[in-house]
Amino acid sequence: MDAIAIPAQRGLTDRDAGQYPVAGLCGAPGRTRRSGGRAVTIADSIALILLLAGCAFYLAGTIGLLRFPDVYCRLHALAKADNTGLCLICVGLAILSADWQVAAILALVWLVGLLAATVSAHLIARHAHSAGRVPARSGPSRR
Repeated sequence: MDAIAIPAQRGLTDRDAGQYPVAGLCGAPGRTRRSGGRAVTIADSIALILLLAGCAFYLAGTIGLLRFPDVYCRLHALAKADNTGLCLICVGLAILSADWQVAAILALVWLVGLLAATVSAHLIARHAHSAGRVPARSGPSRR
């Protein structure tokens, strides 16, 4: 018997048939998956791309924090890149979620993160300005 045979042809009981789902491997009819996993859909692929892009934005924000010359540039890198990264990760997880309630909670998480990052960046920049820190200039002076 070949590996594609249905469980009844291989002498398996109905109880054993649960580990050989009827869903096809990569959409090909007549094949079974022994791992019990489900086929990868377009939504899964889009969610994976969004999650990887979100991680890339977080990485870019972290590199900006380490590489930029002054507090204002660092705040800009963190506030913009991390908010975008969090948004992409929340959207990717919302696509993978089972129901709309999880997606709503993820949207709420993103909004709270957006609000917290905006307020904290403003407070840090205001404190740096009142402490007399001037932004670093690159290139020729504008004056």
